[in-house]
Amino acid sequence: MDSFRRMRNGIKMKAAYDACEQAGIAAPPEVYQFFDDVEPDPAGVEVDIEDIVRRVSPHDMADGYEIDLVELAQKYPHVKTVRFVNSY
Repeated sequence: MDSFRRMRNGIKMKAAYDACEQAGIAAPPEVYQFFDDVEPDPAGVEVDIEDIVRRVSPHDMADGYEIDLVELAQKYPHVKTVRFVNSY
């Protein structure tokens, strides 16, 4: 599934999950499966933007990344937040 379609489906699945939570009922199994059987992040739906991320490393002891924000807005118009987690 391409990233844009996954994002659109994710928005719908998050809305379904939130509606079930608010109603006090369990979400359907398909909703849990979409989120890999974990509670979805309250901030939204994860999408893969690897195709527009450029890795830049100023030196050997650092990892740097650049995201083309114009390309991000064109490909994923619903994206409002970008979160970075870098762990070793």
